[in-house]
Amino acid sequence: MRSACAVAWRCGWPAALRSARPLHAMRLRRGKGSSEASGGSPPKRFNFQLPETVQDMPAVAIAEPSVMNLAQLVRHMREAALYWRIEYEPFWARAFNRLRVLRDEIGPPQAARLLTVFARLRYVDLELVQHCEDVLVKSDGAPLLDMSSAELIGVAEALCTMLRAEPLVAVLSPLVQRTHRLETAQQLLLLRVAGQASPEASCSLADGIARATVERG
Repeated sequence: MRSACAVAWRCGWPAALRSARPLHAMRLRRGKGSSEASGGSPPKRFNFQLPETVQDMPAVAIAEPSVMNLAQLVRHMREAALYWRIEYEPFWARAFNRLRVLRDEIGPPQAARLLTVFARLRYVDLELVQHCEDVLVKSDGAPLLDMSSAELIGVAEALCTMLRAEPLVAVLSPLVQRTHRLETAQQLLLLRVAGQASPEASCSLADGIARATVERG
């Protein structure tokens, strides 16, 4: 017996559809027969509610980096890398193109936040990575004092992942002054990360954590 598709190919879809049995009718007959034969309950019905609006892509995916200032661009890149985990190369090409234009405006806090982005990406601009590292090294960590401890720990972990010892020292410097305010889990994480830094920075951090532990009792 010819299938409905074969008939459709030879005489056109309208004639085939008139002669073919509706697919939903066949499904209903099979379902009814099988449920009666097995004595089972009728199939369940589900009520679905569509959302009022459907958003195909997040706003970060359709934003235009070429019109952003540095603060907006850093926030844009961090959201894409850390929250949405976007890996689409044309997306990052546009972001890096804009960052090259604004590179002279990058300060230590922006450099630190950008390095957490670079550590998550498979493809980066190595010149921009090196520029951000140089900005951190020259700062000696002082401009990073306004950043939260959790954010600084994230930067230190990113630099440890990338095996960047010199800028890691600059990030650990303000954290040494806050060891008494860090949780135990954060202290242990920093001790592991500090293994990639210089011996002086590692010892300074270990001494700070030891004093904080003694003070806590």
